[in-house]
Amino acid sequence: MKKRYTLILFFLLNITSSFSQVTDVVTGLNESKRLLLVDDVLYFSQANDISYISITETDPMPTVLISNLNNPVGMEIKDNFLYIAHWGDGDVIKVDLNDLTPSVIDVTFFGNTPNMLKFNGNDLYFTDNNGHRIYKYDTTSSSPTAEIFLNTPDNSSPIGIDIKDGVLYYNQALLGNILKLDLNNPNGTPTEVISGLNRPIGMEFKGDDLYVVIPDDGKVVKIDVTQSPSVIEEVVIDLNLPQDITFDGNVMYVCELNKILKIDLSLSIDEFSTNDIVLYPNPVKNHLNISNLKSDLKFTINDVNGRILKKGTVSPNSKIDVSFLSQGYYFITFNGVSKVTKKFIKQ
Repeated sequence: MKKRYTLILFFLLNITSSFSQVTDVVTGLNESKRLLLVDDVLYFSQANDISYISITETDPMPTVLISNLNNPVGMEIKDNFLYIAHWGDGDVIKVDLNDLTPSVIDVTFFGNTPNMLKFNGNDLYFTDNNGHRIYKYDTTSSSPTAEIFLNTPDNSSPIGIDIKDGVLYYNQALLGNILKLDLNNPNGTPTEVISGLNRPIGMEFKGDDLYVVIPDDGKVVKIDVTQSPSVIEEVVIDLNLPQDITFDGNVMYVCELNKILKIDLSLSIDEFSTNDIVLYPNPVKNHLNISNLKSDLKFTINDVNGRILKKGTVSPNSKIDVSFLSQGYYFITFNGVSKVTKKFIKQ
């Protein structure tokens, strides 16, 4: 499998659970696994049911949509039907949201472990983490059979999935990477976007940033898929086994095993904004000028393999000697109230 990006370098713009912008929305849940937000209604799956709340309410109380399920996980909505990956029973089902007392409607059965769902037109794509496959099902078809869209390695466990600009992005939890495949070229070779993640689970795009949940590390990270090489930026840390995320504008909803919380991402930039730092010239030959500093800052320069090549402190309106570096890409991390990493090129 072709690898395009190999860099694993961390921005650190941390929003810990002690910050005021992290708010509990629903507590006391039973193994909440996945989220889906549609028209101010937030659906979430638990061990045996699908419930929902209105995010417009100040203190929302969950309403059970359908119960007596066997470990439902991923959800998607189309034509006012809620499609559900029924992980425990090895099938995909749906319920009619117009029905006041909905019942299960079978969609496709294949006897394995459907996990996350994503629509592209009438085609429903879903991961099968234990079967190490991604399936595709045409919801206009009368056949109950889903076709195998992609076989992944036997030790991969694909879980998270999203589609952007006709490209399918999926993660392989046990291999710790994210890959992409053009839906117009399904027989092509998937391209690796990033690697080095510790069991990624849920993921969702916000603009060009792909947000990814890392439950074992208790955090959410994001990757700008337009960057090359790709860079991992920490967004939220100190979470309790987060499973999935979704967005309402700048508000990110996160489900942990026993609750759902929300984080206002617009409040994550403090008064001391390291994001305002400008590097010039870029490309650089000998000295890298740093502008828009408000105080002295510690810095670290890394190469594309993450090796530290230089550390020090830079003052406002000063420059850093980089004449010793070989030609190529480098990353400089500034450490203030928050941390930010910027890319530069050495000529």
